Amino acid sequence: MINSSVKNALVVCASAGLAVLSLGSVAGAAGSSASHRTGIYVPKPGTSKTTHSSVHAASTTPPVPQAITGWDYGGIWAGNYRLDTGPFPVYCIKAFGWYPAGQYSGAISMPGGTTAAQMGYIINKWGTSADPDTQAAVAAVAGLNYDEVDTNEKWAVLTPHQQQLAFLMSVGAQDQAGPYSITFSFPALIQQNVNYVATVHVTAASGKPASGIGLLLGATGANIAINSVTTDSSGQATYVFAVPGSNASGSFTLSALGSQVVGVSKYSPVGAGGSQRQDVLGGAAPTLMTGSRTGSYATDRPGVVIKFKTGDASHTPIAGATYDLEKANGHVISTIVTAATPVALGNLTEGVSYKLVEKTAPSGYYVPADNVKAFTVPVGSGQFEVKASDPETPTPAITTAVVTPNMPLGESLKDSVTVTGNDGEAGVITGTVHGPVATPVSGLCSDVTAGQWSTAATAVVTKDITTNGTFILVGPKAVAGGCYAWSQSLVLNPSGATAVSAATDAGEATLVTGPTIITHASANSVTPGTKVHDTVDISGMGALTGTMTGQLLGPVAPTGGSCSSVDWTGAHVQGSFPGVAVNSDGTYVSADIATGGVGCYTFQEHLVMSAGPAIDTTPGEVAETVVASVPAPPTTTTTAPPATTSTTSPSKPGATPTTGPKSINTGEGASARWQGGLWVALGGLVLAAGIGLLAVRRKR
Repeated sequence: MINSSVKNALVVCASAGLAVLSLGSVAGAAGSSASHRTGIYVPKPGTSKTTHSSVHAASTTPPVPQAITGWDYGGIWAGNYRLDTGPFPVYCIKAFGWYPAGQYSGAISMPGGTTAAQMGYIINKWGTSADPDTQAAVAAVAGLNYDEVDTNEKWAVLTPHQQQLAFLMSVGAQDQAGPYSITFSFPALIQQNVNYVATVHVTAASGKPASGIGLLLGATGANIAINSVTTDSSGQATYVFAVPGSNASGSFTLSALGSQVVGVSKYSPVGAGGSQRQDVLGGAAPTLMTGSRTGSYATDRPGVVIKFKTGDASHTPIAGATYDLEKANGHVISTIVTAATPVALGNLTEGVSYKLVEKTAPSGYYVPADNVKAFTVPVGSGQFEVKASDPETPTPAITTAVVTPNMPLGESLKDSVTVTGNDGEAGVITGTVHGPVATPVSGLCSDVTAGQWSTAATAVVTKDITTNGTFILVGPKAVAGGCYAWSQSLVLNPSGATAVSAATDAGEATLVTGPTIITHASANSVTPGTKVHDTVDISGMGALTGTMTGQLLGPVAPTGGSCSSVDWTGAHVQGSFPGVAVNSDGTYVSADIATGGVGCYTFQEHLVMSAGPAIDTTPGEVAETVVASVPAPPTTTTTAPPATTSTTSPSKPGATPTTGPKSINTGEGASARWQGGLWVALGGLVLAAGIGLLAVRRKR
């Protein structure tokens, strides 16, 4: 629908001296013989006229407009002219059956409002483009908006690409058209001679960020690094500023200046028949847009610090606390030592945050857990105060006593610690268990000396506390009998106050007793091969459990005729009995074990418990010793009949008394000697019986 043969024709749309550049491809009506066209004639429905106006060729001297012949009053001249008058071009917007006139009156302001502002935005942003398609789109969107053409007729003169450009221009104008507002943002706290970043924001009438807006920057009472900015896609631009130390006013102002076109103006022809000539439309005269923000900068104020005792409502100053005065970033400005009067901090900047970090406390006080006093210098005049307190160092005490003064093996040792005098600090109780130490002859663990406790084995347990009260410390289980004792220490934090107790303190010792084992063999004197067993009485197991095994050692030759002095080291193991479960106090009987040859035997038990070391009975104890021996044959003594003469009959062969085997002393005294005599008597009987039997045989 667009004739591309005629482009960019330089034509006349106004008075002399104003050149007009065609906005794009223009087309002529069918049958026209003109070589150039300055617009498109759109006939009204029902007309058949196709004659168009004359066309003027390009010329450096604007020609006088010629009369249009055969013009159809019922048609529309779709003017797509742009009149270049500088940065704000104008467009021919209406023919209404007449060609553009040669003279124009001054601008006639068009109504304001959203549409006018958006048209002005489009003309200002895209109107100077040299692209023919962009020129045509601007003419359609901006110029024809005030034409009397309906929508279909207006857009009929554009190619699809030009229509798309026009649509995008309309959408962009809805978001980005003015009037604009300018605002600023910068930090709330401004100090002199410090660089800060300011952000200028430009907002369109739609409330959306306005991009691509150029601004001139200004400042009063501040220095700026650059003089102009252009907003980015977020409608913002940033720059650096600083308030110089020479500014004594207490404030500064940042500003920005820009121009905006928020409307359009129509120019109408003058002279004869002027009201029937083509009108032109351009952006309204640009207006200024400004924005500014005034801020204040911080000034210095003198300050003092007062150190007082925690809880002192009068805030009486105390001396001796040491502080580091620091900036918020930790930079140390100075070191301050408090006195009995307020101490100067120096001049500090209003609105700036600082902190006093306590390093040491006055004598009799301690640095609290929160040793940092943060403050912000208030805005105002005169001296300001910073107050900080320290608590007095407490004097804690502990009272201790074991939970169980007497206990069996296998139970846990426990100590009770009562804390007083804690001022609410966190603390740690450290308990040390000393022992075992051999039970004194007196049987009293209180008789154990400090030196003995100091060299005994130790175990350490701890308990965290936060208040006063009674606390139970649970130590290890007692694995051996003897005496145990506790020593305690309490340390409070952060004051470092302490309290201690010693192992020799009354009530701090526990006597631990282990199981008692009493054993006795089933027989102390047997013949070789006789079976024997052991009976074991166990007491004092308490909570312990265990397994008992045992063995019969021997035979071992007696020493000096006695089993009491036998060395059982490395003795032969005649036999053993399997493990017996020991779950409580009681009497336990071993399995029978047969003796072997002649000699000394003894039982030995081995008790393994659930806690503590195993217990071994001592071999060779009297009740545990068994003697295996062969009985001596009995001996007889014959008495000769009374002699009738002084001659003594010779003794019969074999009548000489014999002495039986020597008895083994088991250490049982008279009982052993009695048993030896018994064996001699029995031997004599056996010998007499043998002699009688021999006499009977001789008689036969």
